[in-house]
Amino acid sequence: MHDIRAIRENPEAFDRDLEHRGLSPLSAELIALDDARKAAVSAAQSAQERRNALSKEIGAAKKAKDEARAAELMAEVARLKDEAPGLEAAQGEAEKVLDARLAAIPNRPKEDVPLGADEHGNVEYRRFDSSRERLAQGRQHFELGEATGLMDFEAAAKLSGSRFVVLKGHLARLERALGQFMLDLHTGEHGYTEVVPPVLVRDEAMFGTAQLPKFRDDQFAAGDGFWLIPTAEVPLTNLVRENILAEDELPLRFTALTPCFRAEAGAAGRDTRGMLRQHQFNKVELVSITAPEKSDEEHERMLACAEAVLKKLDLSYRVMTLCTGDMGFASRKTYDIEVWVPGQQTYREISSCSVCGDFQARRMNARYRAKEGRGVGFVHTLNGSGVAVGRAGLLPADDLTLATALKTPLVGLTDDDLTRIAARRPFSETLEDALTRHAEAGDAAAIRGHAALQLWIRLAAENGPFGFYAALLGAHGGRSRLVARLGGEAGDAIDVFLAQAAEAETGGDAPCLDAFLADYVVRPGRGKSGLSVKRDLEAGRDEVRVMTVHGAKGLEAPVVVVIDGCEPLGRNDPPLLGLDPAADGPLPPVWTGGRTQDCAATLRARSALQARAREEHNRLLYVAMTRAADHLVIAPYRGATRETPASWCEMVRIGLERGLGPGEAVETEHGPVTIWRDGSAAALAAAAETTAPPEPESVPDWLFSNAAPEAEAAPPLSPSGALGAADGQRQPRRRLGDAEARRRGALIHLLLEHLPRIEPARRAEAAERFTRARAPALEEGKRKELVRAVLRLIETPDLAPLFSTQARAEVALSGRIVVDGIARDVTGRIDRLVVEDGRVILCDFKTGRPPADDAPLPEREAAQVALYARLAAAIWPEHRITALLVWTSGPVVRRVEESR
Repeated sequence: MHDIRAIRENPEAFDRDLEHRGLSPLSAELIALDDARKAAVSAAQSAQERRNALSKEIGAAKKAKDEARAAELMAEVARLKDEAPGLEAAQGEAEKVLDARLAAIPNRPKEDVPLGADEHGNVEYRRFDSSRERLAQGRQHFELGEATGLMDFEAAAKLSGSRFVVLKGHLARLERALGQFMLDLHTGEHGYTEVVPPVLVRDEAMFGTAQLPKFRDDQFAAGDGFWLIPTAEVPLTNLVRENILAEDELPLRFTALTPCFRAEAGAAGRDTRGMLRQHQFNKVELVSITAPEKSDEEHERMLACAEAVLKKLDLSYRVMTLCTGDMGFASRKTYDIEVWVPGQQTYREISSCSVCGDFQARRMNARYRAKEGRGVGFVHTLNGSGVAVGRAGLLPADDLTLATALKTPLVGLTDDDLTRIAARRPFSETLEDALTRHAEAGDAAAIRGHAALQLWIRLAAENGPFGFYAALLGAHGGRSRLVARLGGEAGDAIDVFLAQAAEAETGGDAPCLDAFLADYVVRPGRGKSGLSVKRDLEAGRDEVRVMTVHGAKGLEAPVVVVIDGCEPLGRNDPPLLGLDPAADGPLPPVWTGGRTQDCAATLRARSALQARAREEHNRLLYVAMTRAADHLVIAPYRGATRETPASWCEMVRIGLERGLGPGEAVETEHGPVTIWRDGSAAALAAAAETTAPPEPESVPDWLFSNAAPEAEAAPPLSPSGALGAADGQRQPRRRLGDAEARRRGALIHLLLEHLPRIEPARRAEAAERFTRARAPALEEGKRKELVRAVLRLIETPDLAPLFSTQARAEVALSGRIVVDGIARDVTGRIDRLVVEDGRVILCDFKTGRPPADDAPLPEREAAQVALYARLAAAIWPEHRITALLVWTSGPVVRRVEESR
């Protein structure tokens, strides 16, 4: 992506560079698009400024009681408000058009790149001749591969079509060995960090390295917004996307061995035989992220690293500087390494090292903060292929991962410890083996590291991501070590990370620590899914974010304004103060009318409360001051309360004057302002006080013990299943009758619920209409008999209280009663209930066949109603409870004895 400001400053140079790449002049078109964008931005801003000014005029008009003028101004504000969405849309469209045009233009070549239209304009930079005799003639690689049976193009074609190959036997092992050899060389001797990146990336990553949108047809789309990577340059370079790095972090050097996928859409008829121009191949990639002034030096270094591979393999090669017409889209300068191929008697490009300047960084918004107050700028990116070829609890043999883990606060090994343990070990010995050897020899640091590694291995084997980290950070003290090293703010990041680990275990797949860690490749928050425990303000939205200091924890913005209310501590002390516990136990809180009414005990409690408030006051000030990346403004609120030495603005002023001296006083239209700029390292060092860290407070042993397992709460009882609950066994319900019987029972219960509310003279008619509407398929005779049975039941004298105006139908009850010595929650619904004259009558209706007069009550039904009665007795303890079972056919009324 190009800088439109640089194009405006020197359009002639921009057009000249494009001409060298075979393009027509474009500066005039781009400047016109930028003018349109600026006009759209200006129109939107002017409309907003006019609305703000009109709002003030409306207030003045209303204050002057000029209602006509106020109405006129309000109408104009309404018109501007209606126009605002269109202006904003026009601004967004203008920005989109300009960005799309800039994104389609290739990078500008460096001044020393040779001019040329195609590969014939490339210039040899240097060459290296093998010690072996160069063959005058040789066989093609695919001829040797097919003859030995180690390359199978036919099988690959059956699997995937053309431009694929299956490698077998010794050749497959050779490709694997070459990849391992190059990774070991680049990480062990050249200082690169090995990365295992995802091979599926999203649109943003492909755009960042300029594969999209121009070269869409050359890529393989995988669906759902994913692309197969054409080179590991894409994920490796995008590791720094949307980040601001410190200059001290640079350069970053990454290497990876990945499969690469290219459609080769424009390669028809060219080098289609053999393993050239394949749709899939393996490649070792080198990527560097550096400061601008170091990129040329890094380019030469990267070239030397790639050359070292071929020199160690003793292969003849030459380095070519590509001309302007043969360079890649994103490159400013490219070196190609071409190896001599005896079978073709020519040199073939086998590696390519390119410097891209800030072209990719602008597309990715990858920046760095320069030292010595030089602001924030875009990094430079470089990439190169190491030569084309094929994590600590999970991968303890990964030396880099293990060393990084051992240096964390979880173990605390130092660089000296690692050097002592790992240096001068045999090449075949892993860091894990060396750690074990030194631990057995009594090295204290190695013993600590070995014990930690064994714990990690065991936890990784037994747990998913949340179980692993919850145990590591909790029972094994990891959280306290991290917070002790990193400060209390680290607790927020730990909580977010644990929440993400817990979420990873709630999906449809089995919990997998390996899959979870794949989202945190190389550096936390820069993996394939963008998982992050850092909170970032959304950039580029032209917004002012208003929030509390507490809510801003973990955020950073270029400019931060802290509004200090200067509210004195103690103004809002709560009226209830907790007292120190007495010798014979804790005391309840005490209500006080204020400081003037404090006794000695409440004064101590108030002082302790204010001390804690002061500590939180100071902690929040630290949070507020560290939110700003470039500019911090402390502004006291000029209300009734003036600043005091305890106010943030005064604390900041006093601290800066002590550390950096008096600031620069400036008079503005809003009043005096004092400015402090970045201080020198010497001044800051002189102002720092070296104090010993406080001793950690002792904590009880139970904090690190496993909690006793809790007995699972018994499920609530339903009276309809009370018999099974009473005898401790789950009893299956009896099979329901046929459909007609179920429908008949539902109709009876509905009639018994609603008919008592209707006047007696109208009940028969209402029942007839209701049953006819609800059960039209029921035979006329059966329907009339059902209505007569219900009416007969309602008119039964012994049941008259249940159908009075005080009675209620379908009454839901819940409570807790003791069943077989166990307190159980009970919920249920009673068909009819009435409370009157010191007694409670409850009834449950049954529509089945009633028992004989001399037969005992059915156990299940009786237990159900007895449970209802127990609930009612707990609710109305002063009332006499009468529990009835009523069979509607008859009716048959039976009382459930209280002894049940």
